[in-house]
Amino acid sequence: MADLKKMPTPLHGMCIIQRDGIGEKGGRIIIPETSKEKAMSGTVIAVGLGYHKDGVFIETTVKPGEHVWFRMFAHLTITVNGEDYVMMAETELAAVDR
Repeated sequence: MADLKKMPTPLHGMCIIQRDGIGEKGGRIIIPETSKEKAMSGTVIAVGLGYHKDGVFIETTVKPGEHVWFRMFAHLTITVNGEDYVMMAETELAAVDR
């Protein structure tokens, strides 16, 4: 995990997520990214405060450290200090493990 002091702060209802299973090693063989199916789950690293809808402020409900599930194409990939993370709106998350 990257140094959280250098992690960008998400705005509004956005979340930064570290995907599960990226760059895993299997014994002595390193499984390349291109030959694996991309994980659609991960751990929340940072969240925005919330967003306004119809004049009402709605706080984000997910918290850093929670495990979440999301759709494959609902995100933006960002790189922080050489590590890839997913950034997406909280409203695009499908589920949270609590």
